[in-house]
Amino acid sequence: MEIFGSFRRLETPVSFSEYLVHSRFGGKYFLLLKSTFRELEIGYPDDPYLEEFAYQIAQRYFYHIVVYKQDHYGDEFKKWLEKTIELSQGEDTFYSHLAKLRLKLFEKD
Repeated sequence: MEIFGSFRRLETPVSFSEYLVHSRFGGKYFLLLKSTFRELEIGYPDDPYLEEFAYQIAQRYFYHIVVYKQDHYGDEFKKWLEKTIELSQGEDTFYSHLAKLRLKLFEKD
């Protein structure tokens, strides 16, 4: 599966919070990454790589929370961890296990 092949040009962010993520997370490519994930999820809902993809997006939010100390991205971080767990379809996979641990640690704080 080639993820980057389905990137398309995104002219304007959807909302102010998307703009913040867009501007601080490497420009247009982070929004394109999320957009590509959504397209792949629609086109290939049973693809096993979606779980890993969702976890990597969560990790990007986590990096921003830890490095820049901006906790307001916590909801998006949790949303992508929950998405990772959902995509595992109840199986205890590598990424679902990591997501559950990270979620548990994040909710403790």
